[in-house]
Amino acid sequence: MKKIVLNLFIVAAAIATGCYLSRGPYKVLADQQAKTQQQIKATRNAERDTEDLVRRDAQAHTPTGKEELARQAGFVKEGEKPANP
Repeated sequence: MKKIVLNLFIVAAAIATGCYLSRGPYKVLADQQAKTQQQIKATRNAERDTEDLVRRDAQAHTPTGKEELARQAGFVKEGEKPANP
């Protein structure tokens, strides 16, 4: 009977020690997953910004886009009177 109790105690102690020692890797895993999620969000934002820049650049190379940019910069056509003097 004593031998069974001693074996159960040793097994329980081994399980408790294993659980205690394994909490470190799980904490590292959780930290890495959080960093990964942050990087994914940053990458998506950068991709969205890149798409926006590509779209605006493409628009700036069209005649209408060039005219819009010129008007935003304050340029007017020859003989044209500005709407807001």
